Order: sequence, then C-alpha cells, then structure tokens
Amino acid sequence: MKYEKSDVVSFAIFIIGILVCIIFAYNIYRSGKGILDVVPVIGSIASSFGFVIAIVQIAKVRSSSEAARRAAQEAKSRVYNYVSLSDISSSIKMLDEVKRYLRDENYIAAEIRMSDLRGKLTKVKDHSSMNYVGKKKELAGIVSDLGMEVTNLNKTIMDRSKSYDRVKVMEKLERAKDIIQQMESRIKFGENVSKR
Repeated sequence: MKYEKSDVVSFAIFIIGILVCIIFAYNIYRSGKGILDVVPVIGSIASSFGFVIAIVQIAKVRSSSEAARRAAQEAKSRVYNYVSLSDISSSIKMLDEVKRYLRDENYIAAEIRMSDLRGKLTKVKDHSSMNYVGKKKELAGIVSDLGMEVTNLNKTIMDRSKSYDRVKVMEKLERAKDIIQQMESRIKFGENVSKR
C-alpha cells in the first residue's frame, strides 16, 4: 500500500506526540505529583500535536480538492473541444453540400444550407475553445461572408433576372473550407499543427 507524504508526516507527528506525552507523564509522576497533575499537562501536549496533525490533513484535503478542480476543468475543456470538433466536422460537410447545390443551380437548397452553416459556424466562433485554435478572426470573416451570400441568394431567388456569381462564391467557400479544416486539425492533433 502506498502512503502519501502527508499521511507519513501525520503518523510521525502522532508517534512523536505519544512519546513526548509518555516522557512528560513519566517525569511528572516521578517527581511525586499525582495523576491529577499529569492529566492536564498530557492533555495540553496531546492537543498541540493534534492541532499540528489537523493542519497537515487540512493541507492534504486542500491539495486534493485543487487537483480535483483542475481535473474537472480539463475534462470540461476536452468535452468542449469534442463538441467544437463535431460542429466543425459537420460544417465541412455542409460547405460541400452548399457547393454542390450551387453547381446544380439549386439556389433555394443552397440558401437553406448556407444559412444553417452560418448558424453553426457562429456557434463555433463564439465557443471558448476557438481562442485555443487561434482562428477566431478568420471564422468571423467567414460568418460575415456567409451572411452576405445568404442575402444575395435570397435576392436571386426572388428575382431570377438577377445573376449570381456562383464561381466567385464557390472560391470563397473553398477558402473557408481550408480555414475550417485547419481548425479541425488543430483541435484533433493539438499544438503541432501549423497555422499556415
């Protein structure tokens, strides 16, 4: 069985306290004083050692609670990263869907998926783990561009005589996909991934 340092220290203080109490009791009793003189002195000494043991144990509990708090914080951070990773991965798939709808000139479906994508990326952008990933500014630009493109698509849907530059939008979407894939890699594989 493995003992912690604080347990060993507490046990050593306990043994030393017992020995000191025995020595004092023996010396007081040997000097001719009665048991009523010995008990208060031994009680005071035992209380002093008990107080020191209590301080050691409180310090142990404090360090244990700090370790538990840190572990809980790390677990929370990992869960947030998994949620972000899931949202980012599904965003990449949504980007591909939007591009496919644009290629097929299915503007209504493209607008719906682009709007969904914008909402999902807004959620990812506002997530605290994006500070770790370091792409918050780029993601804000993507969300802004998607908002403008949703508006442009709506205008095209409402008035078919207006042209819609699908090639330009698909180029923007491809750049956005590159940034989002970098974010995904950074979350999956950590600090060693280059920011490009």
